Amino acid sequence: MKVIHKYPLVDDGKAISLSLKHGFRIVHAEYVLVEKAVFIWVEEPLAAKISEQEVSFVVVRSGEPVNKQFQHVATAVDLLAPEAYHIFQKGDVDAAVFPPDLSHQSFALASNA
Repeated sequence: MKVIHKYPLVDDGKAISLSLKHGFRIVHAEYVLVEKAVFIWVEEPLAAKISEQEVSFVVVRSGEPVNKQFQHVATAVDLLAPEAYHIFQKGDVDAAVFPPDLSHQSFALASNA
């Protein structure tokens, strides 16, 4: 079995550590307007025998520098302000645990014509 948990992240440029089960996967990131904060939704295994690991994240705004040891994992956008929040994870990020990167794909828009 597995579960999805919601975690708040601070956008002050300082790293925050979360205890996540091995095999976790970030499934969604969003700037929640009501809370004025960045959140990530993480899928984690439920089995008690699976150990946890400390995972560090940092949130920076567009144009702000980030240490080379952090890898980009998601972006959240404030829909009411011209602001984007970029979420980075410390260390090597296993591409297999994240959703596929579709940013380089092209999609045709459906037309009603």
